[in-house]
Amino acid sequence: MQVSHIWVICGGVSAEHEISILSAQNVVRVLREEGFILHVVIISKQGMWYYLDNNMDFSAVRTVSQAQELGAQLLCLTPGAGSVGKLVEFPDTVLPCDCVFPLVHGSQGEDGVLQGVLSACNVPFVGSGVLSSALCMSKHVAKALLNEAGIATTPAMTVTVSALRAPSFCVAEQELGLPIFVKPSSQGSSVGVSKAVDEASYLHAIEEAFQFDDVVLLEQAIEGREIECSVMGNLTPRVSLPGEVICESDYYSYQAKYLDSESARVVTPADLNDSQIDKLQSTALEVYNILHCCGMARVDLFLKDDDSVYVNEVNTIPGFTDISMFAKNWQASGVSYAAVLTELIHHALAAFEQNQQVFFDCSKAVNINEVEDVQ
Repeated sequence: MQVSHIWVICGGVSAEHEISILSAQNVVRVLREEGFILHVVIISKQGMWYYLDNNMDFSAVRTVSQAQELGAQLLCLTPGAGSVGKLVEFPDTVLPCDCVFPLVHGSQGEDGVLQGVLSACNVPFVGSGVLSSALCMSKHVAKALLNEAGIATTPAMTVTVSALRAPSFCVAEQELGLPIFVKPSSQGSSVGVSKAVDEASYLHAIEEAFQFDDVVLLEQAIEGREIECSVMGNLTPRVSLPGEVICESDYYSYQAKYLDSESARVVTPADLNDSQIDKLQSTALEVYNILHCCGMARVDLFLKDDDSVYVNEVNTIPGFTDISMFAKNWQASGVSYAAVLTELIHHALAAFEQNQQVFFDCSKAVNINEVEDVQ
């Protein structure tokens, strides 16, 4: 299949809106250098979709308002058309689309919502489908599935907004020890994450986390090294050399990740022996397969002093900013940034063709006109 026109979708309604735009700018720049024709869609914080064509300079855009000043046009979606959408003001304009590269982090981006929209539009897209995206985004659900499969995850308690009250501080401390990390179940980039060390900080942390989700995790603090493995592929995925997050602050918060360059640094490949690398890579691959990931994911793990491994979380749309580990791990493994992006597009096309084949085979197998009514 000839691939020329790549749509990059970024922004979104979640608290990770700005990080998504930074990721998209890196991807657009590199793919354009590789000869692709780039189309950018920025989703506003209110959920409106704005389209910038290949001739518009996306590199300096930080907000939807700036994109509109450049000439971004409102887009309406066209399910089933083999393209993402049409311009509201110029509905007869053809907007070619060979593949979509979704980079919307957080809610309505990597939780299956956007993947469902793209599936309905009948276009190839990079990354996991609806099921895997939803599973990985819901950390408490992913933990349950991994634990059922015998994979160790960070010990945690789940609190829902519908519960009459959260576990008391004494109960949580007895169950998990101190400190306790409190986080929204379906957020990324450490948004809404707090470290509780006493009753006051515990209650405040829960209140803060519920600002971002209606399910909150209370997690045990794991004393160990923070390791991240990048995984690519569909039926036969492969995993990068592990990288390590070395945090100089209390923990790897949003501030440490994106606002304070002195708070944390990433090292890849991590200083590990062969046995540790094998264990981390095999765990990452097993997690990727159990959660039905496709295309790409970053698997975050903890490595304890006794070499035991605990899964922290899985990101199906990892960051592509200058500090993001997904591409850095592959570069340390001998795969360039450009080669990573190109490979991800090829995986998207292969997954799309496979899904189309399954769909059409099923439609041939069942002729709806021949099915008898079931009373």
